[in-house]
Amino acid sequence: MAIKTERAKVSRALDFFHKDIYIGIGKSSAWADDNNPPAPDPDAAGLEEPIGYRKADKKYLVIPYDNREVGPNDILIDYVNGTQWLVIPEENALQEKARYVYIETTILPEDFPLGPYRQVGIFTNLVKQVGVGEKYNLLPSEVADPGILEVLDNRKPSTRQDTTKEQLCFILAF
Repeated sequence: MAIKTERAKVSRALDFFHKDIYIGIGKSSAWADDNNPPAPDPDAAGLEEPIGYRKADKKYLVIPYDNREVGPNDILIDYVNGTQWLVIPEENALQEKARYVYIETTILPEDFPLGPYRQVGIFTNLVKQVGVGEKYNLLPSEVADPGILEVLDNRKPSTRQDTTKEQLCFILAF
């Protein structure tokens, strides 16, 4: 039986790391049961009712923290359920088997229309409309093609308000 090598996984992580990555939110209307969202469709190509797309503010190659001694220049990321992740410099990715990519963005109240959202997607190869300059947040009307939907998460509603900002972060395994 053939296997995918660790070096191949790191190579895929590096390919993803080098792309422009956008995190999109969508689905303002309710699910049939908002307390029990449906499983994401593996054939989905985009968000239902896109609200906006925001370029990743941060992206790092990471590995699960293994309690090694960290130096003053090392970065540890506190993630969900008490887990920690160590940022690995790109030049050490193969040696450290860094096959995970951490991405993060912060959506400000003024970035998109306020209200609920129920879907989050991670996109690569997004194409902006002609004439849209360099900016981090894009409305659906400013996007010619959302690109490749890499990850889709259907969730219970989150309501964006004018007094809050949303920090969305993910760790993708390759």
